Amino acid sequence: MKRSLFTILTLLIISSACWPTDDWTPTFEDGPKEGYKPIYANDVSLEILLQTPQQIGKPGQIYIIGDLLMVVENLEGIHLIDNSDPNNPEKLGFLRIKGCHQVSIKDGVLYTNQYSSLVAIDISDQDNINVISRDNHVLVSSIFTAQVPPEVGFYFECPDDEKGTVVGWEFTTIESPKCFR
Repeated sequence: MKRSLFTILTLLIISSACWPTDDWTPTFEDGPKEGYKPIYANDVSLEILLQTPQQIGKPGQIYIIGDLLMVVENLEGIHLIDNSDPNNPEKLGFLRIKGCHQVSIKDGVLYTNQYSSLVAIDISDQDNINVISRDNHVLVSSIFTAQVPPEVGFYFECPDDEKGTVVGWEFTTIESPKCFR
């Protein structure tokens, strides 16, 4: 019994040497590292456009209304698909909405987020899709409003005020990061 307790305590002490301590500091060496890159808002990135159909790469929420199937492409927009023949769905187009990750529809109006803004889009006439209203910064989320990434323990590209307002973070490979959280 004493020998087992001694063995367990010894293993715990040895393994605790592998755990990071509070006084650990990151190294900022040159070269690529996985981490977070800020996403900046600007007038071009906030433009909402109906484009030709795109490949689905990072699917998110799926919404069905009648024969219309919508698949959110996380942070990029919404795929519009005619699902009247479920055996042969037809891609109609891609509604580019940077920062989008949620969708809902009521009475021919699509409601979605664009980063921290709520956008209402009239889609009753698919040949004439237009933005009805936009309420900026009403959706409070640390994902879209923080000046630091949402996760701790990662390198990140330091925000640059000259590039605009940070509206989100993308996990990717970044070159020679100078910030860590």
